Amino acid sequence: MKVVTAIDSFKGSMTSIEAGYAVSEGFRRADRNVEVAAAAEQVMRLMLTV
Repeated sequence: MKVVTAIDSFKGSMTSIEAGYAVSEGFRRADRNVEVAAAAEQVMRLMLTV
């Protein structure tokens, strides 16, 4: 399975990088064969406009 995550920051508790890492680890614990790619919010906006 391939997953793309686009996580925004959790104001006051963790950065978007920390949140993305936590989500990625959750996917990997559920399925060791998963490929997780993190996308920044700016990249996602660019992809949506193309």
